[in-house]
Amino acid sequence: MDNKCGSDDLLTFKVGDFNFGLNLCDIDAVIETDKIYLIPAIEDTEHEICGTVSFKNQAVAVADTAKIFKITTVATKEKIQRIAILAVGNRCLGLKLGSSVPTFFRSGESGESSSDDELFIKSSFHFSNKLIKIIDWRAIFDSSIQHLR
Repeated sequence: MDNKCGSDDLLTFKVGDFNFGLNLCDIDAVIETDKIYLIPAIEDTEHEICGTVSFKNQAVAVADTAKIFKITTVATKEKIQRIAILAVGNRCLGLKLGSSVPTFFRSGESGESSSDDELFIKSSFHFSNKLIKIIDWRAIFDSSIQHLR
């Protein structure tokens, strides 16, 4: 993606009844796939890493947003899954975006922002009567790496 985005430009998406955002500058791509490959070493179904996808000929670990934030979701018949590929330097992580269609949110459109003490959330703000939580994907990456070692 274009690195000229503003620091507050977001990709927003919904998982269950919750709205989330990711900084556009961190997103390398949003891919659609029908296959997430399981990692044999991870047998715990509650683990946030749900498998890997191939991106630019590399295996990328995929974290399940619903599991990270303990959100109950309704199973859908949709086989295609949307995954944001997040990359900064040598850090790379896929994050499942749920079944909703992601949208783009330009800086300057938001209401008042506040810091957040919730695990893996950098901040949050209200827009059109919706609370949007900005995900700290680097913290998820660091936590996931500890589990995979």
